[in-house]
Amino acid sequence: MNVQLAARPGVSAVLLTLVGVVIVALLVGAFVRARRVRSRAPGPPLPEEQPRLPNGRAVGDVRLPKRVNRGERMTMAEEAAQSNDGAARVQVQVQVSDCSAEDAEAVFSGLNSVFTSDRSRDDAPRPAEGVRPIVWTATADVAEEPAEAEPFPLTAPVTVTLQGGRWAVDRLHAGLASVFSVQRVGTTAGDQEREAQLRLVTRPTAA
Repeated sequence: MNVQLAARPGVSAVLLTLVGVVIVALLVGAFVRARRVRSRAPGPPLPEEQPRLPNGRAVGDVRLPKRVNRGERMTMAEEAAQSNDGAARVQVQVQVSDCSAEDAEAVFSGLNSVFTSDRSRDDAPRPAEGVRPIVWTATADVAEEPAEAEPFPLTAPVTVTLQGGRWAVDRLHAGLASVFSVQRVGTTAGDQEREAQLRLVTRPTAA
């Protein structure tokens, strides 16, 4: 009886040892299999194997718009590049009012001499019928630098309203100032758009 009791602790120790060995063997086997599976998996693609966008750049090669430090003025190209509609950013709506048809034609001629617009030379402003005020309009494209031009004479002051992007309105204002004497009489500014009201008179020429 005493022999059997003494033998039971020894048997238990052997069983625990065997169980430990089996567990260790299973863990080692799982580790080996995992390493084999990982070694068979394809590696990361090489740069020349990366998928390409239609413009030839890799998918991950996406450049964020350039950030402009506070106090810097954006160029026209930068402002248009950060806009979803770059073409609209270089266009300015021009409204001419409070003048005769002859002076309106002079304003559009001066405008076309420094920038391009959708108002052709053949589309001359027509005189107003009756006493109702009339407003003549055009759309100017200011993507290019204003061209050099001679001043255009006016018979009386003309009111011109510009509507568009802030940078574009300022550029058109500067272009008109090269052919007329311009005074800004009012400005309404939003987040990205600006409306400026100008007063144009004949620019004096050097004697």
